Amino acid sequence: MAKRNGKPFSVVCAFWGLVIASAVFVTSGIFHAFGIFTSVVNILNLVGKIALFLAVAICAFQFVKGKQTGWKVVYWVSLIVYAVGVVFGIVKFI
Repeated sequence: MAKRNGKPFSVVCAFWGLVIASAVFVTSGIFHAFGIFTSVVNILNLVGKIALFLAVAICAFQFVKGKQTGWKVVYWVSLIVYAVGVVFGIVKFI
């Protein structure tokens, strides 16, 4: 049987989201600096933003899970606003 490392799922997601996003942003920055793969740069930026979004969303949900309804409303509104901002931010560059 596999040994568990005892870390909460949200902490693991936050770590890997940060690792993925940083690698993607560095790669897209290199591509952008050389002026190559411009459509790939946009896709990589979107992937990086989604990775950060998921990492933060999971951790934030752990925070508001036991809170009152007002906090949960703020959580969902913030997620929707971020998602819309990412979509419209990427769409205007493609």
